[in-house]
Parts: sequence; C-alpha cells; structure tokens
Amino acid sequence: MIKKIAIISIAVLAVAGCASTTKSADPAPVVTVTKKVSAPVEPPATDSYASPENTFLTDVHNMNDPYIEDTTDSNLLDIGNATCAALDEGNTIEDIITYLANSGTFSTDAQANSGGMIIAAAVLDLCPAYTAQLQAYIS
Repeated sequence: MIKKIAIISIAVLAVAGCASTTKSADPAPVVTVTKKVSAPVEPPATDSYASPENTFLTDVHNMNDPYIEDTTDSNLLDIGNATCAALDEGNTIEDIITYLANSGTFSTDAQANSGGMIIAAAVLDLCPAYTAQLQAYIS
C-alpha cells in the first residue's frame, strides 16, 4: 500500500513537472507517508464517562456507612449539591458542618461523622475547586 502511494506520488509530481515550462513561485507540496495507524478496537472504559453525581453516589455508598445506606440517593445528592452551593456563596467547610449539626440533619455523633464523609465526597466529586479548603479544614 505504501509503495503504491509513493509510486503514484512520484508519477503525479513527474507529470506535473512536465505539464508546464513556467516555473511556479511556490514549490510543489511534499507528501510524506508514515506508519499506518488503526483505530482502537475497544471503546474506553465507561468509568471515565461517569457523571460527577454518579461518582459521588458510588463513593458515598462505598463507605458502607449505616446512615448513608438509609438515606436516599436523592437526599444524598441534595446534601452534596447544597454543600457546593454553600461553598459557592462563600461559606467555609466549618460553616456547613455547623449548619447541618444545628439544623438537625445530623442529630447524633454517628450521623455527624456520616455527614462529614458526605461533605468530603461532595467536595471531591461535585465541586473539586474547593478541595484545598477541605484539606485545610481536615489538617
């Protein structure tokens, strides 16, 4: 295949050179044939296309926390999205935790611990721009 392309290219250039006696100001383009590359056979893994919401839900469910397992995905997403919205409004991680504790969302120590895990996953998966703030809070 490459030999055919090279032969055709040489023939075209030779004919083009004989067709006119006037010299062109621009030189003829040079065609370079390199290695033939095939398209990948297998599509990329579907995990690389997971939405931030699906990644968030997967991460919180992988924590195997009883409070999280008893909370609907819709409510988990509400907490996660509210966390990001509060951070967007200028609140700190500590402000969010204090608010959730005072609102009764996390009424026991175990639930507060679960809430912390949900908030951390929300920052990492739904609004990663605040990761440095989360790391500063944890430190």
